[in-house]
Amino acid sequence: MTDDNRPIALVLDTSAIAAFVAGSMHVHEPILLADEAGEAVAVPVACLVAAVRRDPGIDLTELMHHPQVVIVSPDRSDDDLLLDWTLYYDGREDLAAAAVLSYRQGRCVVLTDEPDAYMISGRRPRWVVPIDGSW
Repeated sequence: MTDDNRPIALVLDTSAIAAFVAGSMHVHEPILLADEAGEAVAVPVACLVAAVRRDPGIDLTELMHHPQVVIVSPDRSDDDLLLDWTLYYDGREDLAAAAVLSYRQGRCVVLTDEPDAYMISGRRPRWVVPIDGSW
């Protein structure tokens, strides 16, 4: 839940942030659907940092000021879980942050252009949705 009690329906990972900034309707549309449902879209801080590291010139203004988007800092109680997932994902703290946030929220999904990066035991989890408009 967010501070204003909206449930989180969607988590944007680093690749989804980049796609949003590039104007992808496959990212903008799910955000609009969340708005219609009265739900929030979460962006983990680690994913914002990773997006800026990938492209220092990225303009996050629209994303940061979008009314449905909430920027989520990691909960200190999740430090061990984040470390475990970061190690599992070969040091990708951004993937771990998105996965842990989705896990903690229960029914939300991670929107990504890197669905295979989230593989667990050789399978893509149900909570990972590729950016392709198929959902």
